[in-house]
Amino acid sequence: MGADKSTPAIIPLTQPGYGNTQSTQQVLRDKYKTYAELEQALRQSGLESIQLIVGFDFSKSNEWTGEKTYHKSLHGADYLNPYLHSVQVLEPIITKFDDDGIIPAFRFGCADTRDVSVCPLLAPQVADPHFKGFEELKKAYYAAVQQVRLSGPTTFAPMIRQAIEIEKAYGGRQLLFLLLLTDGDVSNLQLDRQTIVEASQYPISICAMGLGDGPFDKMVEFDDMPGRKFDNFQFVDFTQLEAQSAKCECPDLVLATAVFNELPEQFKAMRAAGMI
Repeated sequence: MGADKSTPAIIPLTQPGYGNTQSTQQVLRDKYKTYAELEQALRQSGLESIQLIVGFDFSKSNEWTGEKTYHKSLHGADYLNPYLHSVQVLEPIITKFDDDGIIPAFRFGCADTRDVSVCPLLAPQVADPHFKGFEELKKAYYAAVQQVRLSGPTTFAPMIRQAIEIEKAYGGRQLLFLLLLTDGDVSNLQLDRQTIVEASQYPISICAMGLGDGPFDKMVEFDDMPGRKFDNFQFVDFTQLEAQSAKCECPDLVLATAVFNELPEQFKAMRAAGMI
C-alpha cells in the first residue's frame, strides 16, 4: 500500500472492474489494509454524512435458499447468519459517517407485508422503526426472527418508497444508504424498475445484498438499468463474496469495500445534479 506505514497510500475506491456486479466475482484482496483506509478513501471523495436504512426480507424462501451454503435457514438464530453478518460488516464505516447513530429498520415479504408494504422491524410490539446504534439493531433483529411469520412474495418497491418518504422528511438533502437484504429475485420486476427510477431523483444509494443460494438474475438487470438520473442501484452477491474472501486477512473489510464501492461515484453524481 505504501512504504510509509504511518501514511498509507489510499487507492481511489472506484476502479475499472469494481464498479459493477463483477465486484462480487473477484476478491478485492489487499485493496485496503484497514477500515480506516476505506473510511479515508470515502472521505476523500467528499462524503461526510451517511444515513443508513435497512430492509430485511422475511419471505418464506429464506427457510430453504440457504441449504446449499449454510445448511440451515438464512434467518437461523443459532449462528452468525448472513443477515446479521451483512449488517455487522458495515458497522465500522457507518458509525463514522452517521451523525446521530439512529438506524431505521423495516421488514418486507413477511405475512404482515407480503409484496405490498413494509413495517417496522419489531411491529406490532414496537411501532418505532428507529434503533440507537448497531447493538440495538442486532437485538431487534434477533427478536424479530423469533416472532415474524415468513411469507412472500417479495418486491423492493415498498421499501424503496419508504426510503423516499424518509428522504423527503430530511428535506431531500441527506444522503441515504438503503440496504436491501434479500435471499432471491423479486416478483414484480416492472414495479421495482419504476420505483428505482423514481428514487434516482433523490440522493438515495440503493444496495441490494444477495444472501444465500439465489437466484439473483434480476438483480443484475437493476444494476444496469437505463432511465435513471444516476446509477443509484448496486447488487452485491454477499454469500459468494463471503466465500471468496474467507482466506483474506480481513474478510469483512473485503465485503465492506464491495458494498461501498460505487458510493463515491454516486455521491459525485448527486452533487452534479444539485441533490446535495
